[in-house]
Amino acid sequence: MKKIIFALCMLAGTQCLAANSFLGPIARFQLNSPLADENATGIILLEGGPRDARFNGTLGYDFSPQHHVDLSGEYLTQKNSYPHVVGNHRKWANQTAGGLKYYYAFDNFHRSLLNIGGWIAHTANVSDSTVVTPTFTDFRNVAGSNAGGVSPGVTLHPWLGGETSLALNWDTATYTTKFAPHVQAEGFGVTGNYKQQFVHNLQLDLMASSRAIFDNYKAEFDCMTQLSGGQLITGVFYNYTHGKKALPNASVVGLNVRYDINDVNSIRSQHASTQWIAEPAVLMPEVLAIPEDAIA
Repeated sequence: MKKIIFALCMLAGTQCLAANSFLGPIARFQLNSPLADENATGIILLEGGPRDARFNGTLGYDFSPQHHVDLSGEYLTQKNSYPHVVGNHRKWANQTAGGLKYYYAFDNFHRSLLNIGGWIAHTANVSDSTVVTPTFTDFRNVAGSNAGGVSPGVTLHPWLGGETSLALNWDTATYTTKFAPHVQAEGFGVTGNYKQQFVHNLQLDLMASSRAIFDNYKAEFDCMTQLSGGQLITGVFYNYTHGKKALPNASVVGLNVRYDINDVNSIRSQHASTQWIAEPAVLMPEVLAIPEDAIA
């Protein structure tokens, strides 16, 4: 009987049969500001909700009109729902991540951009409660991970107000399970992103990715307002992550507020690219942790 239960446990863990976990609603605030060096930009991103909290900091530097580098660090904690043999259980898991991204512009107007980025992330194991039933005992754990990846890509502006990006992803994640051999997820994937500005102050941002660790989808709608000290961007967004290798599915909806001091997207520098000074080099959609069980 215990062997049958354990086999069902491993099957459930492998296929991640849990219902989608809703982590929102959340609020996200981002501040973009020029630094003392006229070629440097700082980005602070804060995010919070009942089951999600994030701090992300980025330093961007223009080495020339054609060359730019972003360096980012992030702390993310989420209370995801993890499926176990005896029901689903929500647990907080914490993740630290870092990223580095380089951009090359073919001309000063940034109609075409090449980029390559890399990221690493670490999540610690989280001990879960033990459940005792009349027939067996379920020892539960949430396994953390060591993960990373690289992603070369290209960004084009095919028409007025339109921006399209395509990137090749190679990702790897090792989940540090303690009841069984470590679980490995590794391989290539692809990410596509399209942004379209309507009239003079509305923008639609769509993203879809299929990767070895997860699939991720985002839709965001923003309104841009020019103020005396810069540009204010407000909007709403939805993000859905389909986990692989027992990573839970997760979704979030939220409000987005971004403020660019002195309109760093266009005023700070004639060669300032909207994309490369507005997006962190790493922004993980989910904490990379999976459930596991041992039956005794």
